[in-house]
Amino acid sequence: NHSLDKTSSLIELESLYNKVDQLFNLKTIDQAEIVEISSELLKSYKNEWLLRLRLVELLKKHDCQKLLNVHLAVLSEIAHNNPGVKHLIDDGLSFLNLDFDTEELVPIG
Repeated sequence: NHSLDKTSSLIELESLYNKVDQLFNLKTIDQAEIVEISSELLKSYKNEWLLRLRLVELLKKHDCQKLLNVHLAVLSEIAHNNPGVKHLIDDGLSFLNLDFDTEELVPIG
């Protein structure tokens, strides 16, 4: 019997996904909102790669290269530290037509 109760962490994460989805409907990008979401991801969801891919998609759409590079670097670190999801991250970036290899930003040594 599965409980229908959601943890506050899951509810908060779903809220972040909803915020990103809402940003896709705007004609211009709300950088303050993206920075807020990014900060929450760094604080509470360090390994949340799927939402970061959504942010990368949004940032690419609006040509926000600086914020895009930040999220690509974080995704690279997640891929490096979690080999089981590396191919998923790489596939997501490839799907977005981003010529980026998650190995590029990983420090050597």
